[in-house]
Amino acid sequence: MAPDHLGEEATERDAVLHDAVGLVQELDLVHADHPRRLDLLGLADRAALVGVHPVDAGLAAGHHAVADLLALTGPPGHRGGGPELEVVGMGHDAQGPVPVLGECLELRSLVAHAPEHRAIGWRRPVPLWSDGRMEISEIDVHDEAQLTAWFDVEDTSIAHDRPHAVSRTFEALAVQVRIPSDYGRTTLLTATDGDEVVGIAELGISLQDNLHLAELEITVRPEHRRRGIGRALYAEATTRRRAAGRTGAIGEVSIVEDQGPLAFAREMGAESVHEEDHLMLDLPLPQDHVGALVDRASASAGGYEVVTWQDRCPDDLIEAYAAMRTQMNADVPTGELDLEAVVMTPERIRAGEERLSRSYDVVVAAARRPDGVMGGYSLLYLAHGTDQVIQDDTLVMPGHRGHRLGLALKLATYDVVRSVHPARTTMHTWTDPENTAMQATNRAFGYRAVERMHEVQVKD
Repeated sequence: MAPDHLGEEATERDAVLHDAVGLVQELDLVHADHPRRLDLLGLADRAALVGVHPVDAGLAAGHHAVADLLALTGPPGHRGGGPELEVVGMGHDAQGPVPVLGECLELRSLVAHAPEHRAIGWRRPVPLWSDGRMEISEIDVHDEAQLTAWFDVEDTSIAHDRPHAVSRTFEALAVQVRIPSDYGRTTLLTATDGDEVVGIAELGISLQDNLHLAELEITVRPEHRRRGIGRALYAEATTRRRAAGRTGAIGEVSIVEDQGPLAFAREMGAESVHEEDHLMLDLPLPQDHVGALVDRASASAGGYEVVTWQDRCPDDLIEAYAAMRTQMNADVPTGELDLEAVVMTPERIRAGEERLSRSYDVVVAAARRPDGVMGGYSLLYLAHGTDQVIQDDTLVMPGHRGHRLGLALKLATYDVVRSVHPARTTMHTWTDPENTAMQATNRAFGYRAVERMHEVQVKD
């Protein structure tokens, strides 16, 4: 709400906001070439007459969101007597880029950066607050202080929000972003307010598959949320995604009780297209419980030999292992994710093993028939310096199902963990609620659900 002293201008401003909201609701997210876009530009002219900052109309050409055609603001810096202002977009005037602040809730969820902003000379970190303190920038991943500050936001925010989360270690992050890969690259962004990093974004681009997609994760420190920081990071990441030719993005949102992260994703235009239960198992298991599980598995899987290895697949098994990993990528439930199954070659597996060895221990169990045919595998990751185990893939190949091989494989990897990594105290896995066979196997072990993970997706 505008201050009282604006008098008639405030009344006209309210009318502009009212008309804008009505028009946006009518047009929804219509393409920019819709005939009625001129009505929005007319509103922008009216807004300018009463001191309301419109987004530069020239940025709107070819963009798909009506929100990019118009943003409205009250006097810069106003904080009293009404809703808190927040950044909802960026405009442009004779002096260069300017922030657009908004207090209209209906517009906040729609207005974003126009993707063409780099074409008008934005070559420095984009200032997002009118006082010049807030900046979005890409960090130098080889700068220890910058990467540490980025990691601190991720680590402390996850600890605050999710008591049972599996957090990435700094070592794993450093390996991911500092060592070049033929298969993908990662860009890290920060939002800083003065000298404090208050939000981060991670944008992943695959280089050999799913070339239409990017992976995107956004995190804001709990004490700085609801200030528009996440939106600003999303806008910058979206600009970079589109510049890389990616027409969509996917990410993960894990929910314990607070629905805020999922609501934010939906406000950015994303949909939840797949869900999985995050299951956790306390270690070690009671020995009598393990014995009962071994008896169950042995009764059905007796015709198979279970072989295990750590970190590096034996050369004589690499072809069969690559085939099973490819089958896993094809079979794993993904809901409505627009995701192509990745083909795992022996070369790709070897490259992954080399990178993973720098920050994880890896345990694999595989089931083999007497004729040498592989029937399935189970894969664990153990991040260096933690007390957690990540139970990743467990696959039983078609034609080998019905023998409780999944149970036998999980038991084999558990045995390695207990003998080689006895300090680990929890094991974590993620399972589709409708995957009844694997859900039953996990329940038999004693896993319990601690979160619901949503895979979210946005398309242009």
